[in-house]
Amino acid sequence: LVLDGATTLAATRNVHTLDCTGAETLTTITGGVSGMQLTLICIDAECTVTDTDDGGAGTIDLQGAATNLTSAADVVVHLIHDGTAWLEMGRVQN
Repeated sequence: LVLDGATTLAATRNVHTLDCTGAETLTTITGGVSGMQLTLICIDAECTVTDTDDGGAGTIDLQGAATNLTSAADVVVHLIHDGTAWLEMGRVQN
């Protein structure tokens, strides 16, 4: 998935490759259902995933308090949908 000015990702499958064309920010993920797991594989260092910590619809709650994720090549983020928002389950740098 190429983020080019878009701030929302539509989760159409369980694994998405995240590619940014310049400095891009991901703030929401749509299409999730309770219990759905989503893996984001970053391929560059130009994406920022916003940690909202507010539990709003489609928002992303990363580990830590208000700690945005700045991508890097081969960073893998694993999320789960709680029925409203996405919660980080883990992250690795391969």
